[in-house]
Amino acid sequence: MKRLMIAVFMLFVSGCAQNPQHVTFVHQNTLHKIEKENPLSGVTEKSPEKLSRPMASYGAQDGEVLKPAQLALLAGVKKHRQAGNLSLAASALERAIRINPQAVTPYRLLADLSLEQGELEVAAELARKALSLISKQGNPHYLMNEKIKLMEVLAAAQGV
Repeated sequence: MKRLMIAVFMLFVSGCAQNPQHVTFVHQNTLHKIEKENPLSGVTEKSPEKLSRPMASYGAQDGEVLKPAQLALLAGVKKHRQAGNLSLAASALERAIRINPQAVTPYRLLADLSLEQGELEVAAELARKALSLISKQGNPHYLMNEKIKLMEVLAAAQGV
């Protein structure tokens, strides 16, 4: 019986390690030591190679943590916007959304871009979608800045 319980436990642990949605909470002091600020506002990159345990791909207390592929795309978005290539920036944001549809930051950046291009209905729809994602996560404290920015985009798109 004891061997069976050990085997089941090992199977469970190995299944959790392979599940990308498994969230491991790490001591908060450890998180602050390994943070790298990204030039994009509200986005914090964590360095999982310095941790002894894996981290979640989003949902940290200090800010939304995005996957590395999303961070690379968002860095490209910033360059495209500065160069005036708004269609390439929009394309990169759409890819970032496809990588992780639960991340709020790419939706907000795409809503900002749509508003800048004069696509008010698209901007309003994207802002609503991002706000619904925030509410589905229980309005966490780390997404309050994103929520404020999204409400501003929604108000501007609706002409309020």
